[in-house]
Amino acid sequence: MTREQTFSYNGATVVVRESLGIDRIDRQLVFQKLTYNRDDERDINRAIRFADFLMRAVTVEGDLSYPWASLSSDAAAIQAAYEAWVQWPTSLMDVWMAALYEVNETPGDAATQPDIDPNG
Repeated sequence: MTREQTFSYNGATVVVRESLGIDRIDRQLVFQKLTYNRDDERDINRAIRFADFLMRAVTVEGDLSYPWASLSSDAAAIQAAYEAWVQWPTSLMDVWMAALYEVNETPGDAATQPDIDPNG
């Protein structure tokens, strides 16, 4: 079963999912539809991160206040979402990044557990 994480932003509800192996393949589809400078490390990094946001967004319901797309969207819609994404406010970027990170945390991971003294 694929784990999901839900968060809200300005009245919109977003559901993201954990990373899957197929994302490595689907990322190439995003790159094919996206226009960016393939010789610029910063643009490459942005395209990789954007693809992660796009591929792992299960649903976006309500008005996010920014255009969004899906993996099945045409190149124009994906480009519009990318151009809006690079202008997102820190508050939206932070909450979305946190959800992407948290949904990938292994349940029961020692790093996410409270500190417990085994000696009582």
